[in-house]
Amino acid sequence: MGRPRRGRWWWDRVLGFGGHDCLVEDATVGWPASRGAGRKPAKMRIGPPYPRVPSLGPATFNRCGPSERLLCGTGTPGTVAGYPDIPGTGHVMGCELEPNASDDAVRVGSMLFTLVDPTVGHEVAYNRWYEDDHFYGGCMIGPWLFAGKRWVATRSLKDLRFPADAPEDSAVALPVDAGSYLATYFIHKGHEAEHFAWANKQVFELYGNGRGFDERHHAHTSLYFVGSAHHRDGDDGVPTHVALDHPWAGLATIHVDRADGVSAKDFAAWFDETAAPVVFAPGPDGAPSPVEQVVDWRPIIPKGEEGNAPMKLGTGPGTPARSLQLCFLQDHPETAWDRIRSYADLIDGSGLATVRLAAAFVPTIPGTNTYADQLW
Repeated sequence: MGRPRRGRWWWDRVLGFGGHDCLVEDATVGWPASRGAGRKPAKMRIGPPYPRVPSLGPATFNRCGPSERLLCGTGTPGTVAGYPDIPGTGHVMGCELEPNASDDAVRVGSMLFTLVDPTVGHEVAYNRWYEDDHFYGGCMIGPWLFAGKRWVATRSLKDLRFPADAPEDSAVALPVDAGSYLATYFIHKGHEAEHFAWANKQVFELYGNGRGFDERHHAHTSLYFVGSAHHRDGDDGVPTHVALDHPWAGLATIHVDRADGVSAKDFAAWFDETAAPVVFAPGPDGAPSPVEQVVDWRPIIPKGEEGNAPMKLGTGPGTPARSLQLCFLQDHPETAWDRIRSYADLIDGSGLATVRLAAAFVPTIPGTNTYADQLW
């Protein structure tokens, strides 16, 4: 085995692909003086639980740089935090993370997508808890999560959803109108491990300190990697990393399952070549398409107990053949829905994928309970 690829090896470990128990530690070598001389590096465990492996070969490790390291070890007793040093190096075994300011730009890497229903009779209480506390305390204050937005599906918008007959083992919402409030969050590319390390611990601490809300039910809560972004207006459109801060009129989400042998890249290429001219075409009156951009995602599929949470999270992320598209709308979804239906028909007729859920949302209005009385 050669030197692990920077930026991938540690992420595989965090997601459990490599089966290691991991923690993040600031390096002591080159410790910035501005952080205080002699200050001990902070450690934060990623997990638990993650499955352990009995041993790791020396070729797996490389010397750590002067920024941050992901440390993966066997938990050998008698070593610092249970993680042995690499013999003769003076460094704890591990692999480099990107320094905090080394990224070339702000880039979307992954997304938390959480679709939830409050219990009937608790709509306002849920909305106030989520907006006043959980939106911030459970997500926005975490490291490397840089944007978030809440959306809502009123009864009239739920009635637009299709198909109503998706097989139970591939449905996103069960029943199809499950899920009233949607929250979407963007995590910075290359720093997912740092955020999810914090988030895994934070959600349990919030519930442990009485800051949860039991009168809610998740319809579908999953993590997704970003794929391609397709823009109606090219470089003049809204940059994807700014999308959750833009004042859209609505959002359409489209979950599909790709056919055997069709990759996410194949599906994105088909969109550019075949679907984009339909989705982004001006209307009969010459007005711009109501769809300004479409962003592709693929699910992060947890292994074993990695996806544990203090509550049930609804339907699962699907298989590796699942894709999600966020269609950001400049018109109200009811006005744009004929366009979305035409696009969904194009998907189903292509033989490349099958639509499992198309759903419409409008932004919530922060500081108000607008729409809370229109969910059912």
